[in-house]
Amino acid sequence: MAEIENNTHAVVAENEPTAPAGITTIAVEEPTTPLTTVQATTDLPTTIDLPATTEQPAKPVPAEDPIGWLTPLGRNAVNKVSYEVLNWVNNTAVDEDKRQPTPGAKKQSTSPMKFLGFLQDGSVLANLANKLQPGAIETVHEGEAAKEKANQTANLENFINFLKNNVGLSDNEVFNPADVQEKRKGGFGAVLSTLVKLAGKAQEQFARGGLDVDYLLQIGKQAVQSNFIQTIINFFKKRPANGHQEKKEQDEAIPTPIVNGNENALKEEVNDNKPASAVVDGAGVAVAVQ
Repeated sequence: MAEIENNTHAVVAENEPTAPAGITTIAVEEPTTPLTTVQATTDLPTTIDLPATTEQPAKPVPAEDPIGWLTPLGRNAVNKVSYEVLNWVNNTAVDEDKRQPTPGAKKQSTSPMKFLGFLQDGSVLANLANKLQPGAIETVHEGEAAKEKANQTANLENFINFLKNNVGLSDNEVFNPADVQEKRKGGFGAVLSTLVKLAGKAQEQFARGGLDVDYLLQIGKQAVQSNFIQTIINFFKKRPANGHQEKKEQDEAIPTPIVNGNENALKEEVNDNKPASAVVDGAGVAVAVQ
């Protein structure tokens, strides 16, 4: 038996591959656990934050914010729409035989200060309420009585109460007496906005002719176009005229040279300075010198 085992070991030893001389063999151990996919490190972000998109502000709705859409159109558009609104107030509130001309009637354009000045005593606005709904305001202070500030305030407050109670406008939709009386900054916008809303409701609530907001918007846009076109026309009118005037002034600034009081003497002096072969005679023709 011992001899057989020794022979077995000898056969195994013969069958094992041997490394060539000079090369060292290295034993590699098989992994005890299977390989797995590489996990993401915690240092890497799991989500990417994108910048928030900036929302564009909503454009003002003319019926809800008349000043918001009107102001960007420019002063000319504001004045044109102001006249239309004030003229509607005046024509609706006052009978023709008692009516004062609407400020800016000639050009159909009313500035904010003239707009507020026309409404300052509150009598026109109080009469407007009574025209839309007869008896809405019991006492309207007019004439000499309307010159007292207390009576002016009463007229304006009665009109504001009419807007709230009879028209249905909220506190945020109406102006206050100081906006008209003190002509303070921002007061014009509040008053115009209130009256635009009232004009828009006149037909529906009181069966009286009012003002359509789309019509006012059209007036404002036309004013912008007209102003732009007029600016271009004025530019081209002035430019050629100024250029012509400058040239004329330059021409007038150059004096006519006179030698010894005689214009012909200048020609003679020129001739004296010419070469002998090309002297200019009195007629301006070159002649040869003999």
